[in-house]
Amino acid sequence: MFKAFKEHGAQKTPEEKGLELLEELDHDRSSYSPAFCLELIKGGADINIQDRMGMTALMWAVWRKDEDITDALIKGGAKIDIKNKEGQTALMIAAQSGSSSPTVLRTLIDSGADINMQGNGSARSALMWAVEKGNADAVRVLIDCGAKVDIQDKDGITALMMAAWYGDTNVAHFLIESGADPLLKDNKGRLPQDMAAGRHSSLSVYLTEAAFSAADKAGTPRSHKIRRAVPKQSM
Repeated sequence: MFKAFKEHGAQKTPEEKGLELLEELDHDRSSYSPAFCLELIKGGADINIQDRMGMTALMWAVWRKDEDITDALIKGGAKIDIKNKEGQTALMIAAQSGSSSPTVLRTLIDSGADINMQGNGSARSALMWAVEKGNADAVRVLIDCGAKVDIQDKDGITALMMAAWYGDTNVAHFLIESGADPLLKDNKGRLPQDMAAGRHSSLSVYLTEAAFSAADKAGTPRSHKIRRAVPKQSM
């Protein structure tokens, strides 16, 4: 394929080259050629064209955690905050990719990615996606780079509530240490401690104590803000 491009690439339109780039980066390919991708980018491929799922070459590159192609696409003018049909940006995809490269995340943020943008439909931020997928490294990078910890999705769920639901004690502690509010409630009136109750008892106790502490600091009577955590069956 690489040889064919070298021989006939000049006859192809930017759109055709862009589609070829998407095909090469597509996750269904068990292997791909970074060299071929870079040649397509340098050869004038339309790097912002989207496939049937709304994915761009940049989204596929960050999904593959390919730092060189990500960098080449950004330098070539890739639009960073385009959303796919699921309402996710490249940063959101990078945040939820297992063992995502901190370099890829920082490259996107340093290049202007909206770190607090919320997706269509769910209204989740990159930080919330990272927490849901258990990607602790991404959580730390995003917060270090200025992600807001208390953004709420369409259901009023926060990153801390997600960590509580999944029993991710380390991430929950880090979120609290980073300023997450344990007194925020979702649209059903539930606190983070409620998300852990009946599922992760020690984490529920920790979050209840964090809520007591937050109420005390705010000068609010504990009974006005906090009730005993009760088991919840669904987020």
